Amino acid sequence: PTPRDSYSVDLSTFASRYPRRTTALTEYNNYAGTFGYQRQIDSRTSLGFENTVSRVDYLGSSQGDATTFSPRLSGSIKLDPRWSLSGNVGVSITRSTFFGGHTTDTGLAFGLTVCRKGDRSNFCLTGSRSAQPSSIDGVRTQSSIGVSYNYKIDGRSDIGLTGNYARASKSDSGLSPKREYVNTRVTYNRTLTEKLRG
Repeated sequence: PTPRDSYSVDLSTFASRYPRRTTALTEYNNYAGTFGYQRQIDSRTSLGFENTVSRVDYLGSSQGDATTFSPRLSGSIKLDPRWSLSGNVGVSITRSTFFGGHTTDTGLAFGLTVCRKGDRSNFCLTGSRSAQPSSIDGVRTQSSIGVSYNYKIDGRSDIGLTGNYARASKSDSGLSPKREYVNTRVTYNRTLTEKLRG
């Protein structure tokens, strides 16, 4: 490797749990790992690849259990001093267990982010398509678009706003319909001391 090469490894886990009275939703554990490589082509551009492997295990039954492989090409470019563009594109291959058998689903996977950095603010628009676990009938292909804005009020405070719309496909088993989700969040951060932020 040279100073122009960079590698990354990301590991994550997530447990979905619900109150006992919620019988319509299925609890699950999700494990994922991503390996990435980037090469700096010039002062503005970098190219690389990444591969994510994830596993979903549903509790109490193997129905819906799935393993997903998602290799993707990735890159980023600085358009000018304020605007930047980054993204990735590839495929997702999901092998799921249903009714004692297996199904394999292959689809397009991508992510795209456009950002503008101001003197006191940051604005980003994102779009993505990927295989995601759900609590209703297994893994689904989810497409989403989101926006985020952060404004630095002063040297100690900033405020942020994020919004996201997502649409999930029918489940691989075909038993559950398409679903749509919307979420928003407002955050306020203030540095209390040099070492404490709340």
